Amino acid sequence: MEVARQLKAGIIVNGQLQEVPIRFLGLYDPVDSATGYGELETISANVETAAAVFASGTSAEVSVDEDFYYDGEQIVYREQISRKAFDRADHGPESAETDYFLKWILGTHAAIGGAPWSGDMPAGHNEPNDRVKAIESDQFVWQRAIASGVPINEEDDYGYEYDHPLP
Repeated sequence: MEVARQLKAGIIVNGQLQEVPIRFLGLYDPVDSATGYGELETISANVETAAAVFASGTSAEVSVDEDFYYDGEQIVYREQISRKAFDRADHGPESAETDYFLKWILGTHAAIGGAPWSGDMPAGHNEPNDRVKAIESDQFVWQRAIASGVPINEEDDYGYEYDHPLP
């Protein structure tokens, strides 16, 4: 998010300051853990398309005073929320021109980031589910990247030793 913001400020090309457009920005449970850096928590207006995946429990879903919430599929209790003390960078895009795709997934922060079951292990989560959610998160992001014209190959072997198809 911050690199996109820096590129929006511009780079010098042939002596001219030019804003750099970003075709696609994929965000995997983005958090703001550095005080004084990245405080805006929004997607810069020079981003054409963005896809963000959040571990269930973002500030958009549950306030700090609630003990549980419904995520559309099941009740999630507060002790099940991974990295609940993190400040989520979940304020959406600065511009209505940005195509923005958002998904909440009931997995740990580590799973959303591609390292299932390697971080905190809150109640209500387990290693097999975390592997599935890591794959689901990545598929959500790269499908939107491909649709945006980013030349990447689809991944079908994540190395998580999980041989069941995703729902």
